[in-house]
Amino acid sequence: MPCSTPLHHAASHGAPADVVQHLIQLGAWRSLRDTNGDTPLELAAQRGHRHLYELLTPLTHHHFPAADLAQLDHILHAVIVGRAHHLVRRARLRLPQLEPLTELESPQPQMWCPVPGMYGGFDIVLQTTTGHTELLVESWSRVNGGSGREHHVTTTGYRVISQGFV
Repeated sequence: MPCSTPLHHAASHGAPADVVQHLIQLGAWRSLRDTNGDTPLELAAQRGHRHLYELLTPLTHHHFPAADLAQLDHILHAVIVGRAHHLVRRARLRLPQLEPLTELESPQPQMWCPVPGMYGGFDIVLQTTTGHTELLVESWSRVNGGSGREHHVTTTGYRVISQGFV
């Protein structure tokens, strides 16, 4: 059984539209993929739950190339694992996906990724600078003085741009 969300389960089992709508109103992301790589819409389509198609179609407020998001996901995961490998492994942490940030209505798509045992985590901001999709990632542990690091992540790699804060 793949690791999934309540919205994935509702889509898979053909829940009533009002249940799916309520989950979305509570903040469920339509573009989040389960561990098999399926979105809720894809699960509904696989099982023929046509009454959910319109509700489960992601509403995109920020447009970024899918290939860029996939590459940024990969490099972001390298940054997180590089900073907190043993904690990520011990917690069996599922690393964040960037695609759901495209659904946010806020002017700057951003998410927080806590890491159990780190007493901190990763603040991730998705942005476009000079026509290129990139991330600004700050991480820290509030119990480790000077542990703060800021990474600039592009589709070709990452670099530390600031460290020692927090």
